[in-house]
Formats: sequence, structure tokens, C-alpha cells
Amino acid sequence: MTDASPCTDRECDGGPGWSAVPAAAGAGMTVSTSYFAFEGDRLAYTRQGSGSPVLFFSNMGSTKEAWVLQAEALRHKFEVICLDHIGLGESDIPATPYSVEKYATMLSAFIDHLDVEKISVVGNCMGSAMMLLLADRRPEKFDRLFLINPASAQTLRRSVLFGGPSRVLTRFSRVIIAASRLFWLPKIFGRIAVALQYGPRGWRRGMVHRLPGAAAIEATLNTRGRTTASLVYTSDAADDMQC
Repeated sequence: MTDASPCTDRECDGGPGWSAVPAAAGAGMTVSTSYFAFEGDRLAYTRQGSGSPVLFFSNMGSTKEAWVLQAEALRHKFEVICLDHIGLGESDIPATPYSVEKYATMLSAFIDHLDVEKISVVGNCMGSAMMLLLADRRPEKFDRLFLINPASAQTLRRSVLFGGPSRVLTRFSRVIIAASRLFWLPKIFGRIAVALQYGPRGWRRGMVHRLPGAAAIEATLNTRGRTTASLVYTSDAADDMQC
């Protein structure tokens, strides 16, 4: 499958099709970023190596740079694809309201755009949940799923970190999400977010030494409106995603 005409910023065709265009590599990356556009919104991703395709899809609040060590280790045997969630990293902040169902449709189109017969997925949290949703709808497109801590109503409500906040988000989601479009978080929250993902045995090291992806996540959280995606999908998962 060949790429359509390049598009910049929000100049994509806005229709049901897509286009992709190479872009400058993100901070700290050694591989260029490409963009997949669907109905006017773009997903940022990297693609390197050759062999059976493996897609790495992070949790909400993280970015594709979190997988740089895995990509480096596997790109000699596999085609490694790392994807930014909509609204995060180098992906667009949507012009239209967020929706899990719309996002699932967009991700399904992205899988088709990759033009592979089957794909394996390594997902974390919301990345796991979205790919599990797609695999249930389109099992013929997936080879293997490696799912880390899939987000669901049950897992979020039982979480020590997100249990309380998810209940507040579900109850006051519209107000909180609207307010989040006006604010950003200090960069230190990016380092904390990465460190906490390493659990009780690794988070201290993450606070002392900047871990893979920390710089990109810090930049994401420090951008006005970027926290909205995490809040919306966390709210939806806490409300009705059954994984």
C-alpha cells in the first residue's frame, strides 16, 4: 500500500480515508516519525526493522518513546511499530470530541494501513484494552497478543493509584475534561509517570535516572490539553470497558 499525498498539521482531507507523511524524528529518537491521518486527525508512529510485524502500544499518558529499548533489541528480527495514542506524544489533539468507539474505528483503519496480513501486539494498560477490543472484532488480523495490565472497569477501580480518581472522573468527567484543556502539568510529572510504571522495585531508580520515554512524556504532559486524552479514556474504561 502506498502513502497518499502528504498533509501538514490539520490539512488532511478530513474524509474517511487516510494519508501518511514522514516527519522529523522526535526528541531522542533515531528513527523518523510517520503520520497516519483518519478523518482529519493524525496518529504518530515509527516503523523500523524487517520480519514479522510487532506493534507496541503504551498506556494512556505514555508515548511511543517508552519502547525504544525493546525496539532496538527486536528490530533486527522483527518489523517494530511503535504508536502514540491520539492526543498524546506527536499525535494530534482531536478537533472533535473524544470517543472510545471512534478511536477503535481509527485504530482499525491504522491496522489496515500497515498493509500486513497479521500483526502481533505488545500492549500496556489502555493500549492492551484497545487492542483486545480490536482483536475481538477482527481476530483474523492478529497473530499474538501480549497484554500487560489491560485497563478495564474492574482493574481501574481496584487500583491503588487510580481507584479513587477514576470514580471522581466517572462522576464529574465533563467538567474535569473541559478544565483539562486549559491546563498542563509540570514536566516532573512525566518522570513520576514513567517511574511508577516500573512498580515497587523500580520506581526509585526511575526518579533518580531518566528512564526511556521520560523526556517525551514530560513534554506531552507539559503541553496544554494533552492530559485530556488520558482523562477521557480512563473515565470511559472505569465506566464501561469490560476486559
